[in-house]
Formats: sequence, structure tokens, C-alpha cells
Amino acid sequence: MKSANIFWQSQSGNTYACVIKTKEALEAVGFSVSLRHILSSAPDALEADLLVFAFPVYNFKPATAMAGFIEKLPACSKETPALALITCTGLMANIPYILRKKLKLKNILLSEAVKIPASETYILLRKYFKGTMELDSRLNEAELEGVKKQIAGILDGGLKKKAYIFNPFSLWHWLGKMSPEAAPGKPFQKRSWDEEKCTLCGDCYALCPSGSIKRSGDKLSVNTSTCVGCCGCFNICPSNAWKMEKFGEEFFLKNRHTAKLVEAIRASTKR
Repeated sequence: MKSANIFWQSQSGNTYACVIKTKEALEAVGFSVSLRHILSSAPDALEADLLVFAFPVYNFKPATAMAGFIEKLPACSKETPALALITCTGLMANIPYILRKKLKLKNILLSEAVKIPASETYILLRKYFKGTMELDSRLNEAELEGVKKQIAGILDGGLKKKAYIFNPFSLWHWLGKMSPEAAPGKPFQKRSWDEEKCTLCGDCYALCPSGSIKRSGDKLSVNTSTCVGCCGCFNICPSNAWKMEKFGEEFFLKNRHTAKLVEAIRASTKR
């Protein structure tokens, strides 16, 4: 039986929901599939017949935590094919091209990238670009089945190397290139934690891809200098215990897939 490992990162649940459908598509054609959250993956997970990288786009780049995860991977012992699942609101900014270059350094060959329009989770965009507020329901069950069909179609035709050409005229690419890695987290440096609202459920620090949120006894704290601005802590907190003066709770995304996401992260990271 062929094996596949899916490395994933998700901040509101959209990407994780796509991961589940990808797993179903792979299993339908005979793959044994293992889901590996990037906070819990070990190097031995590279020993598979197929690798899948699933992540959202931040700052017009691959998500900071996923990019860092790939950079720290050892090289595969043999050239290994890979697929990518990229969720965002459609601004690709040469992401497949960038990802292919990063993976090639690890002896991983990106065969195809599936681009999935999904809700915008970045709070600044949800506030200042009102149209993103209307995307909350985009990944309904019918659309997730569409993701599954895309993956099935790729597998049915056999994995082939797709050429991703660098587009020098992409404004989004250059915005991402010029923007500091820490830029998405800067607007949230003045966040506060409401001890009275907090239920100490642990969801925020289990999810935090940079490990910026820590718990000590019954207190939570955040290291704003390492925050990557994913907005996950705001978006998934059941009691809205994390807050900011400039951005109200109406801009936080309570996604239909969040509960399953949190359950999966707790199980995989054991945090």
C-alpha cells in the first residue's frame, strides 16, 4: 500500500476541512494517509510515497509557520512527489512557484498546487475590506466535495510535474516580498487577555503556530515579538477572551469547522 503524509496548518478550520477531504480522496485510491500537524511532525514523516502541504496564505506569502517548518525539514533520502493545498481569498502571489523552490531544496518535487478560495481570517482585512466578511460560508459541504474531486482528478491522471512560471508583474508578489515577516503580527501587539472571560480551555495556545501564547498556572501571556499575526487566537476563542481596542468582536471569524480543528490539534500536539 502506498503511503501519504499530510503536513497541515489551519487557523480557523477551512484548511483542516480541506485536509480531511484530501485524506478521503487519497484513501479512495489506496493510500494509507497520516495527518501531521506542523507542531507535532517528526523528520521520519518524510519517508512516504507522497507528501501533501496544506496551509493558508499570510502577507501574500506561504504562511510563516509553514515556511519555517519546510526550511527546518531535512532533505528526503529520495526525490518525493508532493501536492499543495493553498487556502486564501484568491491572491496567489506566485505562491506555488515559491513553494516549489523551497521544496526542491529538500528533494521534494511539487507536482501540483490546488488553490482553494476560502474565508479571509486576517482581522485587518475583514475590517477594512468589507467584502471579506461575506465569505464565511464559502467552504460548505458542496465546496469541500469539490476539493475532493479536484484531488481525485489529479490522482486519476497520475502525478505530473506542473510548470509554475514566475510572474514578475504580480503586484501581490512584490507586496509580500517587501513586507517584513513580522508585519502581520504588528497590529496585534496591544492585545489584552480578559481573565474573567477566559475559561482556560487551552484552544489558543494549542493552536498558536509560533508558540507565542503561554500558560503559567491560571494565567495566559503572549509574546508579541514572535506573533505571526495569524489571528487564530481571536478567531477560535469561544468566549472572546482575547481582545483589542481597534478591532471589535464582529471581525473575529467563528468558522463552522473550528470545533473539529481544535479537537485535531489537541490530539496531534498533546498540548
